[in-house]
Amino acid sequence: MAIKARSLTRKEVRILNEKGINFATLDKAGQEAVQASVDATLDLAYQAQVEELDGMKYSDCLQLFRQTVELTFGVGAQEKN
Repeated sequence: MAIKARSLTRKEVRILNEKGINFATLDKAGQEAVQASVDATLDLAYQAQVEELDGMKYSDCLQLFRQTVELTFGVGAQEKN
């Protein structure tokens, strides 16, 4: 995976919320909603690399999405600190 994951900005999170994407409830969403959330998040966060994203295996896109969400909201031990 050539694209380096980064955290979303506050503005980007707000834009995604306005599109109906709520990361707090994403684990309860259906498969179509999750896929739409992945695509919208990657397209927004990595606008300059959309062509590269379009050529990536979807499993790599999912990994990039997970890393982006982890960097944005923290996970596990990071949340406890």
